[in-house]
Amino acid sequence: MPNKMASMLCRVVGHRRLRTKVWHDGVDYRAPCARCGTPLIRDMHGGWRPFDWGKDAPPGSQERSGRPHHDS
Repeated sequence: MPNKMASMLCRVVGHRRLRTKVWHDGVDYRAPCARCGTPLIRDMHGGWRPFDWGKDAPPGSQERSGRPHHDS
């Protein structure tokens, strides 16, 4: 669980992607925030912003965590 200081820092200076956890979902690059764990998506300008299920999820998909899902 993210701590309150990290969440507050992200609100002030913005999120930072966790470079070792970047993955491609078939359409966009995604990663969690290194400080607070918020799911992020790379926008068309090359920047990173919080993933918004209302705008960013493909039609018919179900909400899940910001990490890739791997079936065993």
